[in-house]
Order: sequence, then C-alpha cells, then structure tokens
Amino acid sequence: MKTAQNSTSERSHNMKRRERAIVIGGSMAGLLAARVLSDHFEHVTILERDVYPEGCENRRGLPQGHHLHALLARGRKIIEQFFPGICDEMITAGAVLMETGEDLIWLTPHGWGKSFKSGVMILSFSRPFLDYHVRRRLAEIRNIEIITGAAVGELRMTSAGDCVGGVAFHLIKDGEDRADSHEEFLAADLVVDASGRSSRAPQWLTALGYKAPRETVVNAFLGYASRIYRRQPTKGSVAKGVFIQAAPPERTRMGIIFPIEDNRWIATLCGGDRDYPNADEDEYLDFARSLRSSLLYDSIKDCESLSPIRTWRATENRRRYYEEMRRLPGQFILLGDSVCAFNPVYGQGMTVAAMGALELGKSLLKWKDSGFGTDFTRQFQKRLAKINCLPWALATGEDCRYRGTKGASRTLRARLMQAYIDRVIALTTKDTKVRGIWLRVFQMLQPPSALFAPLVLLKVIREALRRTDRPKRKPVSTGARLPVAVTSHDGPLE
Repeated sequence: MKTAQNSTSERSHNMKRRERAIVIGGSMAGLLAARVLSDHFEHVTILERDVYPEGCENRRGLPQGHHLHALLARGRKIIEQFFPGICDEMITAGAVLMETGEDLIWLTPHGWGKSFKSGVMILSFSRPFLDYHVRRRLAEIRNIEIITGAAVGELRMTSAGDCVGGVAFHLIKDGEDRADSHEEFLAADLVVDASGRSSRAPQWLTALGYKAPRETVVNAFLGYASRIYRRQPTKGSVAKGVFIQAAPPERTRMGIIFPIEDNRWIATLCGGDRDYPNADEDEYLDFARSLRSSLLYDSIKDCESLSPIRTWRATENRRRYYEEMRRLPGQFILLGDSVCAFNPVYGQGMTVAAMGALELGKSLLKWKDSGFGTDFTRQFQKRLAKINCLPWALATGEDCRYRGTKGASRTLRARLMQAYIDRVIALTTKDTKVRGIWLRVFQMLQPPSALFAPLVLLKVIREALRRTDRPKRKPVSTGARLPVAVTSHDGPLE
C-alpha cells in the first residue's frame, strides 16, 4: 500500500483541513461537484483524461455527446442555483425553452398525452452546448483548476492508512501516454471520483486492501442512432418537440426529436431487445417510418441533414453499492455514473448528477467542523444511494418491459407496480391533473409517491372499474408534420 509523501500523511483526519479537493473526471458530474467544492476548499483541481474543445464542439472523451440529451426540470433548477443566470445565457445563445405539457407532443403506449399548460419548463440544447456554458462559468471561479490530459493511476493513502491522501497521475496526449510523461502526485483533503461508467474505483480500492462493491447490471439491449437536421420554420405553431414512446414488449421502437441551438433539430431513434437502428441512410428513415406514429418521419424526411448518423449501444444500467461496504477509506467519495449509471434513453443521468452535487454541498455543511474520515465517506454514500434509488427503480422497471432484458428479477411487486403505472399513463391521455403530476414526477420535481396520492389513486381505481371489459384503444399513425399546432391529444392527432 502506497502512502502520500507529504504533510498530508501526518494530519489527523479528525482535524478541520480544507486546503484542496480533487475531482477525478471532468464530465457533468465532475464539473458540478467542483462548483460545490469551490465553496468549501481553498483549491479545487479537476483531473480530466480528455482535452476540452475551445467552443461547443463534441470531444473524443464524450462520444455520446452526438446524441440527444435531456436536462430535466429539476436539473435545470439546480444548475441555475449553482450558476445564477446561466439558463438565460443559454437561451440567449440559442437554447430552446419548452413547456412540457404543451410544446412536447408525447405519444404514450395508450395514446397522445393531453395538451395543457403544465408550468414545467425544460431547456433543449446539444450536450456540447451545455458543457461549454458550464465550463465557461467554472473558468470564472478563481480557486478551480482544470488539468486536462491527466490519467489517474492510483489513490495514495495517508500514513495513518485509513484515509486517501491524494492521487498519482500522469499526462497523456490524444489518449496515449506522452513520451516525456512522468508520474505526478497531488495531495488532497478530499478526493471525489466522478469519472463515470469507466470508473476504476473498484480496482483502486482492491489495490489498497478494500473489497470491491457489489454491482448490479440491468441491460435491455437498447441502441440508438441520432442525426442533426436544419430546423423548419415554426410559423407560429405551438409544438416544438415530439416523443414517440415504445410500447414493449410488442413495440420496441421509439423516436424523439428536439430543437437545439443554431436553429437545428436533433432526432434520435431507438430500439430495444437488440432491434438497433443503424447508420445507413435508407434504413434510418425506414426505422423512423416504422414508429407508432409517422409524425417524426414526416418531420425529417425532407429536412436538410447537418451531420452523419451516429449510433450508440452502451445503454445498460449499472449500479455499484458503495453504501453497503463496511470498510471504505476516508477522504474519498464517489458520485455520478461512477456509482449509478442509468440507461441514457430515459434522460435521468445529468439531473441525478446535479442532485448528487447538491447533496455533496449539504454534507460538507453538515461536517463543517470536522474532517472527512471514514464516517463522512459512509454517510455520504448512504445519502447518495437514497437519491439514486428511485430513478434506478424507474429506469430498470421500464427496461424490464422488454423480453430480452438481463440482470433484473421480475418480482410480483414489480409487475404490480408496472400495471399501476400503466393505468396512470393511460389517464394522462385525457386528464390534465394526472398528466401534470406525471410530468412533475418524470421531471423529478416531485417524488414517485405523488403518483399514489388520493387524487390519482381514486382516478386509477375508478377508470379500472369502468374500463375492465373495454378493448384497449390503439393509437393510429398520423401524417401531421412537425411543428404543428395542437389543442387536444385525447387520441390520434387530427
């Protein structure tokens, strides 16, 4: 076991020391964690393996950046709290503000969601656009330093042996080791792993004599393909985006089209149970045509394409249960996809990362008069696990609807939950109050328990009793073009 080779090794972790925090990974979870840490430490250093572009371009270390991303309403509120005024800045620069009950046309498995003013607003943009604006804000904070091209090799312990005292890293170029690179050590009073799905924390911990965490993987074998188009004039219409939801197990295909900056659309087609869309031009359009509504296909078939078709298939849900571990080193925590990575199709990842960063700030305040020993580590991971639990259940529950899903047990409780949620979603096609609650839960503004409030529960029971003997209504395709003015989504668009 290697130990930190400076004064850090001589400190007691019971003393209040907040000189430096290190964040491993500079994607969204790492950037937001650094923003929080800057309020509590004299110096914050982000170690990022990739090199950031100067503007809003995609980067090698974020290959998924070519695809549609969602910052749910809860995530937007948290980021605005971290960086006051940033949402207005992004809107001025081209991000599109959408009212989810009116601007987003949503074909559920039970029909079109009813149109109404929900009051739930989201911002639509490309992932590089968001990253650029957050990085620009971080650059204005004097005590934050970002070292790019930095590959972390291992954690180093203090001489006491129960706390992480820093990290060893070396510089790389274009993903490869530099010829003149040598190992460097950076001491810290707290190390945060936000390196994402590829986190090497389990290996680092076992190398230090700790056990690796228990891990669960749930994979519905979803894949998607995305392309950017020139956006058509709206001509005063209301609708800005379309979501054609899958209806597994029979209908495994879905499609989404959102407006993004620079007067563009991003269209993402997705298929589960290995029914993957690919990058072939004709097959991409055929896939769009095969969706449960022709609305998305009719919107893009004659549009000018501005990018190649890009595919992605790494969509499994992966959860590491650090909160269960009896032994964890102090001065070391994990958040974001390093702990819990969701199927990106459901758009939860960045918002949950923002919630984790917010919880980190609360934990630092709670422990303001003490150090960050093993008790701090364990308590933070338990608090983070509570945040991850509900979005994990929602994502894996939806993935379990596909026949070929691996890694999840289809318990009676889960099946009953799915049946209830189906009833709720059916009500969203005709009841604005229920749809408003559903949208707020989906956007993480309310907990899932809101779906069991008396208002919703009684309507579900009443509808179930009334429709027991009725055949299910199947939505038909529509030839309507996006954007369209929509006043009612009780059934197929007219």
